[in-house]
Amino acid sequence: MFILRMIDEGRIARNYELGDNYSVMSKLYNPKEFQDFCNMHQVTSEGADGIISDEDGKFFTLHKDTHYYVMTENGKTFERLQF
Repeated sequence: MFILRMIDEGRIARNYELGDNYSVMSKLYNPKEFQDFCNMHQVTSEGADGIISDEDGKFFTLHKDTHYYVMTENGKTFERLQF
């Protein structure tokens, strides 16, 4: 199981359960797929730098001014997401 940990510029940390699978899409590296996803899900792409979605299709927009970590269920960092 994976957990998304977000730490914003105010140092407020939030954790969200992603399940056993997740996907990450970068606006910089996948601009067409990113825009297609935003259009399909009626999400404004302005100000967003990426998207992470969980195994159930729930998604979060990702921003440059926030730190993101994908954690394992035992609390170890699996991946640091940078934008």
